[in-house]
Amino acid sequence: MKTIEYPEGAGLFQPDTTIPRLTQTHDVRALLWLISQTTGSIVEIGCNRGLTTRDIALAFPDRLVYGFDYCVRGVGMHAHQEGERPSPDWFGDFARELPNVVCVHALQPNFRALVDVGFIFIDGDHSYDGCLRDTKSAFAHLSSRPGGGIMAWHDVYDGAPEWVGVERAINTFDGAEFEAVKIKDSWVAYAEVEGKVETGNLKVESRSASDTDAATVAATATAPATKTSRKGRKGSGL
Repeated sequence: MKTIEYPEGAGLFQPDTTIPRLTQTHDVRALLWLISQTTGSIVEIGCNRGLTTRDIALAFPDRLVYGFDYCVRGVGMHAHQEGERPSPDWFGDFARELPNVVCVHALQPNFRALVDVGFIFIDGDHSYDGCLRDTKSAFAHLSSRPGGGIMAWHDVYDGAPEWVGVERAINTFDGAEFEAVKIKDSWVAYAEVEGKVETGNLKVESRSASDTDAATVAATATAPATKTSRKGRKGSGL
């Protein structure tokens, strides 16, 4: 996995720093910078109380944001992470009232039921098997989407406990299906997934994050087709 310098464009974003959170604001800024390189809806796997979900939704108000998590204990998360599992009482409570947020109680997204997802943030089960499962699902979706997209991971860092298998899961694919990139001085890694559609002799491919000016932020954002409520869409689980 190669490493790039922390992007200057990340400084354009100012997430909420007043509330204690699981994902540090430094990493959230890098994440928002990555999202600004994409179009379409956004998925966060492992939204917990929705602090990062809210930062994403407020930074990109014209894009639909899906926050996924699962409240049933003992299922879909490594035992060391049980303390991070949300309660049904406060699952997504920081974000779910925003008009462009849909909080979904499910282990994994059903991308066919979602609206044109172009960015996927994987921050759920940090075990090797859990992250591998989420990565396979994200890659399958983005590689079939016209224009592709970007998937990003959290908890990629030196000295991680043995049970944290995020980097090992990424390396299972790295160099074969995609080229993963670590953002220096952060716990964020990402990969650009090339999506191809043949239309006669026309081939549509994904844009490069490094080629897009971060200062445009949401200039190319795709607005959701319909306004959503906290109850989500049909089949969302909420």
